[in-house]
Amino acid sequence: MPITEKIVSEYLKKGALFEKYLERLKIIVEDILTAKNINIFDISWRIKCIGSVTRKLASEKVGSIMSVTEINDLIGVRVITYCSNEIPSVIKVLSEKFTVLHSIEPKRVLDEDPSYLGYPMHVLVVELPEQRQKLLGYEQFSGIKIEMQICTIMQHAWEKTETYFGYKHKPFPDEKFREFSQLAYMLELYDSGLNSIREFLTPVSWQTEQVQKDTEEETINVPQESEVIDHKVEQKMEGNDDDFIAFDDITLSKIVPAKGVPIDKNTIENLMLTSVFVRHMDGVIATLSDARLLYLDEAKDKLEEAINSISSLKTIGDIEELIYSNRAAIFRVSKSIYGNSGSHEFVLKGVSIYFLLYILVARQGDLERLRQYLDKFTFDKALVNKNNIRMIIECSGNRH
Repeated sequence: MPITEKIVSEYLKKGALFEKYLERLKIIVEDILTAKNINIFDISWRIKCIGSVTRKLASEKVGSIMSVTEINDLIGVRVITYCSNEIPSVIKVLSEKFTVLHSIEPKRVLDEDPSYLGYPMHVLVVELPEQRQKLLGYEQFSGIKIEMQICTIMQHAWEKTETYFGYKHKPFPDEKFREFSQLAYMLELYDSGLNSIREFLTPVSWQTEQVQKDTEEETINVPQESEVIDHKVEQKMEGNDDDFIAFDDITLSKIVPAKGVPIDKNTIENLMLTSVFVRHMDGVIATLSDARLLYLDEAKDKLEEAINSISSLKTIGDIEELIYSNRAAIFRVSKSIYGNSGSHEFVLKGVSIYFLLYILVARQGDLERLRQYLDKFTFDKALVNKNNIRMIIECSGNRH
């Protein structure tokens, strides 16, 4: 079978996998940018169509491709910013969270080809970092490359214009070449002017925000005389128990709007993703290690089984009420596990529910029962050791 035919056949067979991967990437990229408070205009996504794949394989520029997963831009993500001076922040955070295989800088494109027609954008070819590839549900995406384009609104508009005129796939008329290139240069001048205006209008407010952030960080690091440290669970951390008491002024009826909702996969997923209190708790836990919250489809399946193994839990309302009343104990467990900044890159959404379940089992006072429960239902195998089992028992209020 000719290699092109083989790759096209592989593409057709793996179409559903690529679609699934793209949906997962949407969550990952949006969460990364949101966690870093990066304001963007939009994110667009696409999977290369079969016609584009065929044309790429026929191109002399691509070299020898033996598998569809070797195509660098099979899956495309475009992050669109308002101004070009916002692009470096986006590149930095994406480069930290993905493994960068190749990078194309606009300046290098223009330096290598002064006659280049257009307004090039920054391109990163990436793949999932090794740590994430080992996570449950992500092994299937191993080796699939992603092309990430980071551009301004004007660069995005230019690319769409090029596509509309068909410039990429056929020679452009010589008599209009200069006029067309001038339009691209005008868009570049627009971005440059917009940068100057942005920097002129808001430098004071940006500096103020940075000073406030620095001040807050210094305040967090100053020990408080009234702070009580667990004698067997001492960890470097940011924040304190007040982070979990922030909802004390909210009535429990608002936290648990539907007490009679039964427990199943759909209601568990809804609890993980939409419960105001669970999202708050998970967010505080993630900040302890400066980690990013990660959602896994498989998590709700394991969580349903873990919840059903505890007979006292009958409804979603039961879970929310217990998370609320046990928030201090959950936070103590969280401090011990995630209390060192940078110790974890990812924290599962719904982690506060997991910790509640561990605490409920720990209160039965059976070390072996807790070990077996952790071994069966843990989201992190590193938790299953004597120190953590003892720590969870102590944080639950028991002493053994």
